[in-house]
Amino acid sequence: MIGLEKHSDTAALVGRLFFSSMFLLFGYGKLTGYAGTVSYMGSLGLPAPGLFTVLAIIIEIGAGLLVLVGYKTRLVCLAGCGKIHFDRERSRIPR
Repeated sequence: MIGLEKHSDTAALVGRLFFSSMFLLFGYGKLTGYAGTVSYMGSLGLPAPGLFTVLAIIIEIGAGLLVLVGYKTRLVCLAGCGKIHFDRERSRIPR
């Protein structure tokens, strides 16, 4: 049996870095391309695309920062995965 327990802290750190970088990059992309994101969300039929864009930016950047510093990591990652699932399902809605 290989003793991988000594690498568990390093693996958790690398996983947190990758997961947080994904949220930070997507949130930053929405922030810098705000007008395009609002028009895209409007094309999906959302009633208030500006509001949903701001909420998505806050959630993505906030989740990325919380995971990066390690605060409530499991809960934030679970919520982040829920947001990813919601985004994926929302994009499948027929227009």
